[in-house]
Parts: sequence; C-alpha cells; structure tokens
Amino acid sequence: MEGTNSVIHIEDLTMAYRDTPVLWDIDLDVPECVRCAIVGPNGAGKSTLLRGILGLLKPVSGAVLLWGKALSAVHKQIAYVPQRGSVH
Repeated sequence: MEGTNSVIHIEDLTMAYRDTPVLWDIDLDVPECVRCAIVGPNGAGKSTLLRGILGLLKPVSGAVLLWGKALSAVHKQIAYVPQRGSVH
C-alpha cells in the first residue's frame, strides 16, 4: 500500500451523511514536514474530510492511514479542536 512515508494517506475515501454521499473517491498523500491547507467554500466537505481522517465519522468506503498505521494505533498522538462558536 502507498503512503508509508506519509503522515496522512487516504485512498478511495467516500463519506456520507445518512445515505447522501458528500465526498467520494478521495485520494490524498501528505508527506512528512509538509504544511497542508484544506480550503473551499462552505459546504464543500472540508469538515467532513477532517472527521473522516480523525475517525469521528465512519467512511462508507476507503482507507485512511496516519503515519502508515490505522487510526486505532495512533489515536493518542492526535489532538483536534473542533470549530465551534462556544465552549462548555
């Protein structure tokens, strides 16, 4: 499988809410030491992509590897601050 030197490797990722696909067939490799920005208009799927990478939303199909491993093997090495208007 590709992506063994990538921090993030995504292959054929499809994400959906209920039965409506919002992202499909996404492929992405982010190598180490590279800064990456996810940009696009509202509703383009940026947050959905991040939720899929972080395992907060289960993909319909495809694979996500972080540092060449499944999320379950590296989840304690990841911090995520969601975009919200208020904090509890």
